[in-house]
Amino acid sequence: MECPDIRRNHTVLQTSCCGLDLSGMDITSQTAIHPDTGDQMPPCAEPYSSEVLNRVRGGFSCLTKPCQVFQMDFNDPQTFSPESLDHLQVFHLPVKHPGVVDAIVMWFDLHLDDETHLSTSPDQDTCWEQAIFPVHRHHLTESDCLTGGLQVAEGDTVVVSATCRGDCIRMWVSEVQHHKDGRKLHCTSIPNTQEKQLGEGSKEHRDAEMEASSCSSPMGLYHTSKDTPLSETSDQAEIVCLPQSDICVLNDSRFNDAFHTALHAYLSRTIGSNVVDLTGFCAGDSMETEGAQSSHERTGNCDVSVLDLGQGMSMVGLCAAKLGARKVRYSGQNSCSQKLLETLARRNGIPEGVVEFGPSSLEPTGSSGALWDVVATELVESSGVLRQQVLEDIALARAYALKPGGTILPCAASVYGVCIQSDVLIRENRVLGSEPTLGLKVADFMNIFQATTHQDITLSTLSHKPLTEPFHIFNFKLDEETLGDTLPSYLEQSRTLVVMASDTGTISAVPFWFEIWVDSNNRLSTRDDSTHWKQAAVVLDKPVHVKRGQQIILEASCQNSTMYITVKEQES
Repeated sequence: MECPDIRRNHTVLQTSCCGLDLSGMDITSQTAIHPDTGDQMPPCAEPYSSEVLNRVRGGFSCLTKPCQVFQMDFNDPQTFSPESLDHLQVFHLPVKHPGVVDAIVMWFDLHLDDETHLSTSPDQDTCWEQAIFPVHRHHLTESDCLTGGLQVAEGDTVVVSATCRGDCIRMWVSEVQHHKDGRKLHCTSIPNTQEKQLGEGSKEHRDAEMEASSCSSPMGLYHTSKDTPLSETSDQAEIVCLPQSDICVLNDSRFNDAFHTALHAYLSRTIGSNVVDLTGFCAGDSMETEGAQSSHERTGNCDVSVLDLGQGMSMVGLCAAKLGARKVRYSGQNSCSQKLLETLARRNGIPEGVVEFGPSSLEPTGSSGALWDVVATELVESSGVLRQQVLEDIALARAYALKPGGTILPCAASVYGVCIQSDVLIRENRVLGSEPTLGLKVADFMNIFQATTHQDITLSTLSHKPLTEPFHIFNFKLDEETLGDTLPSYLEQSRTLVVMASDTGTISAVPFWFEIWVDSNNRLSTRDDSTHWKQAAVVLDKPVHVKRGQQIILEASCQNSTMYITVKEQES
């Protein structure tokens, strides 16, 4: 199938980010590990992800007709013999619609008996997601047919291989037969040399496996080349596996451009016009260009220091170093992210000693022994909620880590919401009585554990009915000046809102999103589908019925970087 959202979730599509050259690296998700080495994968790795395809941003299109891959008879012991499960299945699928092959999607049809059947197909409205096997270009050869992705046309043939080895189904594109002008162009699977090199001797593999599993991130960096260290350049692209959340951020050009522009503006004001503007820098350009080579030579008098509190693969710190900051510190990065950031710093000509890595402490420590001119952080998780304790971290950073007159990036944010009716959110949030559970009364017990805030929502694809116009909830002035021991006002907020019902219905949830001012000229919205963010929603314990034109009273508060919203029931 073709699905742009899955494409940008599993492979870094940008060859430059924040003015930094990413060429020479093939940065993909953990599912990129070659299927032949499934038994050598880190313990946390799986060869697939999962999605509710009907809610994917931008939708998807099927390029071939579905076919049956496995048939398992649970009453037949031979079904589970190693010979049956390990047997390689190969399917030649004719292309019915032109497009880019981004992934193979898999679902199950479960036959309870001859008359009762269940399906996890994307055509069915069930609780199940579909399994997604992303297609990674470094598993295929013939680069001329991979320009702009694995393009196929009507009449081409996609050859898919599948196994059920080690209690895990694996599927991958092993060959593509292009029919053009009566000729066949083959795009075949690359022999698995790099990953096998890592597996040989097993000591190197165990070291890499321990490194990946020891990272605080569930899926750390998994470098697949043994003979060519990650820190060195090579004609062959390095294959680097990152968590899906990091890949989404690296592909978010709006997010990265906003921080790049804000940093460039700050350094321009601080050190004048000597800042190297790399906005138009193209990956693949020689690193010996005047701008790339002499950024620190031309900013030799620069005394700007930057503290990057972003988690994972934050490029903000490297961006500041590339623009000429004297000192950049990352705080609390895991060893996997640190290794890749150090490599990118060297490859982009950032002098040794400019970028350092320190503990999660916000107090001034380390080689610089100084406070910071800029403190940058990520305010909102990809799932749509505030990062854990992020407001408290920003308050501490301003009190203990920021120089007088220094700046916080982002400098401000606002929260907006809307009241909606959504049966989908209600079904996914709690057990609805005893009818769905065949008369068993488990709802009261199970609903004790229901989550108040539902994350990873895409409002544009969620089935719902808006019952109000969007309304403003809170402001966070993150660069707020305080006196003495006074705490900033954004740490704890509460207010009562009165909004008007625009339609008649039952309020089941209040989705919310953020508008973020990186600086006064650069604004981002977490409701924008072109960014890496999704939205979150507070699901009400008791849905509230409203009529068009009725006033709705909401109580909103923010404590410990967590949003709370309730809707007051009105007396008839």
